[in-house]
Amino acid sequence: MLFLIIILIITNLANSFDLNENIVSALVSSNIPSKLSQSSIPNKASRLGEPVLLECGTQEHELLKQLESSVPPMPVLVNWFKHYSLTRRSDKPFYAKYLANNIDYAPHISRDYENRIQVVNKINLNISSLRAVDEALYECRLILFDKAYADSQAGSMFYLQVQVAPEFEYPNEEIVYFKPSVPVRLYCYAKGKPTPSITWYKNGKQLETNTSVLQETFLDNENSDIFEYKCKAENKVGQIEHTIKVIRSGSLFFTEPLKNLTITEGTILNWPCLAQSNTEITYKWFKDSVSVQSHLHKWADRGALFQDGMLYLLETYRNDSGFYECHAFTANKRIETSAYINVLYGPEIIPFPSPFYAFENSQSIVIDCLVNANPAIIALEWFKDQYLLSNTFKYEILANNSLLIRNPNKDDEGNYYCVCNNTIKKSVSHIIKIEIVEAKKFEKLSFSTSKNEIQLPCMTHQNKDTQPNSENVNWFKINSKLPQNRFTFGTNGSLILSNLKSSDSGYYYCKIKEEYARNLFTDNEILIKLFVLKNKTSSDSGELQITNSDTCK
Repeated sequence: MLFLIIILIITNLANSFDLNENIVSALVSSNIPSKLSQSSIPNKASRLGEPVLLECGTQEHELLKQLESSVPPMPVLVNWFKHYSLTRRSDKPFYAKYLANNIDYAPHISRDYENRIQVVNKINLNISSLRAVDEALYECRLILFDKAYADSQAGSMFYLQVQVAPEFEYPNEEIVYFKPSVPVRLYCYAKGKPTPSITWYKNGKQLETNTSVLQETFLDNENSDIFEYKCKAENKVGQIEHTIKVIRSGSLFFTEPLKNLTITEGTILNWPCLAQSNTEITYKWFKDSVSVQSHLHKWADRGALFQDGMLYLLETYRNDSGFYECHAFTANKRIETSAYINVLYGPEIIPFPSPFYAFENSQSIVIDCLVNANPAIIALEWFKDQYLLSNTFKYEILANNSLLIRNPNKDDEGNYYCVCNNTIKKSVSHIIKIEIVEAKKFEKLSFSTSKNEIQLPCMTHQNKDTQPNSENVNWFKINSKLPQNRFTFGTNGSLILSNLKSSDSGYYYCKIKEEYARNLFTDNEILIKLFVLKNKTSSDSGELQITNSDTCK
């Protein structure tokens, strides 16, 4: 309907223009080929999905210039036709626009080309997102008007070929089984424009055949159970490949061996162990050479093994790191593959005893920042009362991340903590409260022993009604910490040290918890000096001495 309205408008407007008759007849007649055949029509090629520019011929562009330069300018109707062939022509344009007096009239565009046309230089069309159905014979035609006379002539034509990348039709399965002396057919049908060429490869070596069907026969004494065939289809637009594994019937192999994994603690693990055979397959998993079945009770509800070989962990822990093996079995075959799982986690700082007691003006003390992290930490800092510490004569951060404090005094009392991070996260240690003590304020006891165990009392004078117990005392080693995993508390609050070492020598301090102190016998706090004499005989050991000497100062 819109097209008919445009024609009526053009017819009425044409009466008001006077174009030189010689110009019109010469230019229009020059656009009509004397003999038109399919072979004489030029071709234009463009790829599927890409844009293409439909250009009118040189004559149409020259004609448009002369029409626009005439006085007054002559109106013209631009038509684009899509024909299926020279014998199957369309009489309705898919694009039509009236050009007159520099007025921008709305064009007529058929539904198939909506939102895909952009006009270039007034009469050319840029078509976006080329479709396969766009392949056709295209004609650009200009309709001229001279007073009441309107004449439509054949315009320039070209054939648009839509090139399509290769696409496989009816490919083989990725795995084909063979029996000795029984022919196997492999298929490689591909479509596309231009028609794709076919190339076959066997175990990476190109074969001479280029047919779509390849027939192969395998002998019983083949040197392999698995052969890899690759079919490549290629044309000007692109290429595709299809790989087929031809496998001896009854053989067993992994479609993809296990590969080392690096995962973050807390994430889900889905680890497939996929083997292929035309017989039934069973799987077994091992972690560090121990059957995973024995780990299932440790994993509780977070781990499972599936019949298809999948190892599943709902949440991974750091101790899940290790070497894993997957074994696949058939009735007469067994294969295995292995890999390592590396579980990453943020820094975990091992708590340091707090409070930490040190003698005033002793040579130095060390407080630890022991870190367990994967990957290793990349930065570590120490703070005192929320102030960042740097290396000075007073403070030094050691290579093992510990903090060295030289000549401690009352000014060094406070709350210390370390902060470290790796690529996973940042961690902050517990507060370590340092208290400086004066030895002369304590009553002192001295022990020496060469035995492997010793019991140190918490009070000098005790009776069963007033003695403390293990729940209301805390023990500390001055300027150091209690030996890890080698101490226990007695029922009377005493400290029992076992597997004694020379490094256990030092000063020990028993502090009664404040909430219990008022119910106990009021006695001076004591400081115990212990000498561990590993080179002495047992007969010289165990002597208890109460002294008022200044050895503890």
